[in-house]
Amino acid sequence: MTSHDSPNPAHSITKATALPDDLELVSQGPPGSGTHLMLSALADALLQAGLTRTPPITVASDLDGGAALLHVATGGPGALGSCTPAYLTTPVVHGLTETWRSLTPVAGLVSDSYILVVPSGTVASPAELFAGATTAVVPKAGGNTHIQAMLLSEATGTEVSVIVEHDPAELRRLLDRGQANWTTGVYSDFAAELAAGRLEVLATFGAEPVMSTGMTAETMRTLREQGIDVTFPLWRGVIAPGGLPTSVADAWAEMLPQVLVQPAWLEYTSEQRQRTTYLSAEQFTGLLADEEVRYRRWLAALDG
Repeated sequence: MTSHDSPNPAHSITKATALPDDLELVSQGPPGSGTHLMLSALADALLQAGLTRTPPITVASDLDGGAALLHVATGGPGALGSCTPAYLTTPVVHGLTETWRSLTPVAGLVSDSYILVVPSGTVASPAELFAGATTAVVPKAGGNTHIQAMLLSEATGTEVSVIVEHDPAELRRLLDRGQANWTTGVYSDFAAELAAGRLEVLATFGAEPVMSTGMTAETMRTLREQGIDVTFPLWRGVIAPGGLPTSVADAWAEMLPQVLVQPAWLEYTSEQRQRTTYLSAEQFTGLLADEEVRYRRWLAALDG
């Protein structure tokens, strides 16, 4: 992914009136999830940038987020959905006829990092964790944690068994009871447990160390720094229905770079220790096409 210089926050928003009156943000994750936090910050930043009212957020998290894809696909020009790697895996896993290619990529917004977490006090490093066979608990079959389990097994030459558990509370109980050794996610997925000391971070899947609220640089060292050659970039952007009118696409292209320097957005990225990585519609489309090839290869390996 490439990032652009931050635009001048003093620039005024001139295209707000070109957006449909029925603007709706569509989250593929529930409140508190990474996508919902992003869209909440985006909604507040849009208001700060000149939009006359805060757009509502519709949660469509069924089908592992596929419901959001379908909601955007059948929505009007005012629909703007979160877009993450789930839009590459969910259509394959659930056999959906609609994919990201049915929609209009609008922009890439942010880079995040997956973290490898374990129950506190169980192991001190990824090397110790993968010294022998382990059990991972993953929130969905064919999702990113499932893929990461496969990649870690290959990179370490160890056996990784997988338990699929859709219920976040039960997923955490499996870790608490020692029925699973580890899982992955983003910081917001485990914020309460990390703050309470029930879980701890062994590493990030990023290409470089990342600081996050309540963590030290030591706990956020990358897997690669610790001798395991696995990276797994995480990006989030926004996507609109197919056939988006040019006037609306142009409005988003002019507005979003300015929105991303508003106080609400800067506070969000600072609190979550994420990096604003603006990609134009063309660049984001290219990223999705490239990532689709990689994800299809990974899903085929899981099936094999």
